[in-house]
Amino acid sequence: MPAIRGLVVAVGDWYAKLLAITLPRNMRHLSECYVATTPEDEEVKAVVASVPGAKLFVTDAFHRPDANGVKPAFNKGHGIELCFDFMGRHGWIWIWDADCLFPDSIPLAQLRPGRLHGCRRRILDDPTRWHPGFNWREATPCRDGGPIGFTQIFHCDDA
Repeated sequence: MPAIRGLVVAVGDWYAKLLAITLPRNMRHLSECYVATTPEDEEVKAVVASVPGAKLFVTDAFHRPDANGVKPAFNKGHGIELCFDFMGRHGWIWIWDADCLFPDSIPLAQLRPGRLHGCRRRILDDPTRWHPGFNWREATPCRDGGPIGFTQIFHCDDA
């Protein structure tokens, strides 16, 4: 299995709560994971500090005004690009959303350079049903195409 580094954005209390569930479990597939957040996000920082292999990237880029002084609602792309600069653009990278929980088994040996890898997902419509032994086959399959924004795996040599 190739070493894969993760990158996830988590900003705000809601995402800190989700990250507390997903990050420790998703780390089983990652060699390290960079969590991009804002300077004031103490809850996200605490989650990252509690998970071995997780690294913090703090930036104000998500809400930083552009060259014309226009302040964006949330500039996720700019924050991700700065995190890429911080972590280095090499090897395999898995970008994922904080609300994604990876399954126990993933065929990562099938990853191939030159391709953008993604997956289909299942949605837990009622988060109160989740517990560590939850059977994901009971969650609703989502019919969005793939690969799409919620998870992408690629090799940096593919640029």
